[in-house]
Amino acid sequence: LQQRRADGNKGTFGKVLAIIGSSEICGAALLATKAVFRSGTGMVKVVTAAENREMLQQSVPEAMLLTYTEGETDSLEWREKLHRAFDWADCILIGPGIGTAQDAERLLQESILNSDLPLVADADALNLLAGKKVLIEALQKQRERAVVLTPHLGEFARLCKVTIPEVKKELLSYPRKLAEELCCTIVCKDARTVVVSHDKREGYLNITGNSGMATAGSGDVLAGMIAGILAQSGEADRAAVSGVLLHGIAGDLAAAKRTETSMMATDLSDHIQDVFKLASQAKEEADVL
Repeated sequence: LQQRRADGNKGTFGKVLAIIGSSEICGAALLATKAVFRSGTGMVKVVTAAENREMLQQSVPEAMLLTYTEGETDSLEWREKLHRAFDWADCILIGPGIGTAQDAERLLQESILNSDLPLVADADALNLLAGKKVLIEALQKQRERAVVLTPHLGEFARLCKVTIPEVKKELLSYPRKLAEELCCTIVCKDARTVVVSHDKREGYLNITGNSGMATAGSGDVLAGMIAGILAQSGEADRAAVSGVLLHGIAGDLAAAKRTETSMMATDLSDHIQDVFKLASQAKEEADVL
């Protein structure tokens, strides 16, 4: 994890542009935004449907907002606002709760075709990407761009054009193949999550976490954590591996308090701070040794 500079300010620790939530889904935006902040990022600007403004302002007053009404993302004026937000940010998070309507599709296109920022794509962004040859080809050409895709098995199967049983049977080889094809880092989420990167020989199998994390919103928290770390480090594989590991430990802490049966995604968010405290203590002990 990145060292915290004693003389740092809110701009020092990364700025995330989070393109999340839709007119029908606000919860994913709340979970992801809080996870980004809890992971150490200094500033977050949320791009979301106008219907989510009040809820976000009340629940995460630390976040800045850029909202849109239905169809507005197609206007030149609004796209210029988005491009200025690209210029401001250090990292883009896109997908949690955005849906698959035209506004979401245009936002994904802009994020891939008109930006070279480090990118974390999750949830509906992956469902949209699976059917868009132009966007896939664009990612293949952006080999130097730090890109993390975080599919669960269903989303992964759509991206790879295989069945879920096939993925489960080859849980180590299929993610490697997709990472190389798309020139990115893949976080293939299952009971044991696999992380592989197109430019690294190592692959990682996570053994933290528990069944209580199999609950709505858990992936939104993970995407936010990875984006928060990526904004600070700029390294896709490092952010993905760290995010998955710390997310799993947060789940284990939450299960110890709530039980696996009663856990909710908000419990994961509540324990992110405890995970970073443990990480800090472990580093201090290692430095002493």
